[in-house]
Amino acid sequence: MIKIAVTLIIIAIAGLGIGYYIGYDNGWERALWYTRGKAQNITSFDECAKAGYPIMKSYPRQCRTPQGKTFTEDISGSTGEFWGSIQGAVLLGPTCPVVMNPPQDECEDKPYATSLVITTADESLIIKEVNSDSNGKFSAEVPPGEYNIRSAAAANVLPYCASNEAVKVNANDYAEVTIYCDTGIR
Repeated sequence: MIKIAVTLIIIAIAGLGIGYYIGYDNGWERALWYTRGKAQNITSFDECAKAGYPIMKSYPRQCRTPQGKTFTEDISGSTGEFWGSIQGAVLLGPTCPVVMNPPQDECEDKPYATSLVITTADESLIIKEVNSDSNGKFSAEVPPGEYNIRSAAAANVLPYCASNEAVKVNANDYAEVTIYCDTGIR
């Protein structure tokens, strides 16, 4: 009789543990948080993230509560960080099938109007999309950090544009860069 009682107690404890684990994964802990009124008190991205709600991969980052409220991270520089800028030129080349050294005037790289994306240095996140004008010039304000710049089209579609190295932007400063776009002409 004692063995049966001990076995039933162990089964009950295991069942409660499994039930808690399954319920925890399905949001019981958030339901308790919500029913106690704490979720309704969230008024900012920081509070949402601190409460453990999902943070979306975007720039700026966003956090969403179970009741559907979305809060966007403030990256305006209110933390003492000041933005910088990237200024650059986009050049398209080669423009002739056979390039001589020194190049002929008609075969020099030409200014190019196109869409570019500024990404994190590891290219895992798009920060901003910019367009170069008919003179190939572009400018974009970004937070301090290191960035890569490439064609907005993610596939290797010609002409394909890319920065040769990471662009470092400091606060209250600008970085100059030349983006080369490959026509594929050989």
